[in-house]
Amino acid sequence: MSFLVGTLLGAGGGYVAALLLAPQKGADTQEAIKKQKEEIKFQAMDQLEKTMAETEELLESVERSLRSKPDQERQRDEQLRKEHLLIKKDK
Repeated sequence: MSFLVGTLLGAGGGYVAALLLAPQKGADTQEAIKKQKEEIKFQAMDQLEKTMAETEELLESVERSLRSKPDQERQRDEQLRKEHLLIKKDK
């Protein structure tokens, strides 16, 4: 994910540098920079939304896991008690 963000920022920076160094009118350059700024903003917002969705899915998964944990532990404890009783009977 950080690689993608770095790539987007690097591409945007390279684009801006190329615009600044290109031989064109200042007004044209400013307009191109404004357009690129908006594009980068939208790309960053898209990436943020994707990251938030992935984080939400991860949190839900952890929550489900934590909720099922007590049931699993109770079942394990019951199994251990049964095994312990069987061992006592064998003695």
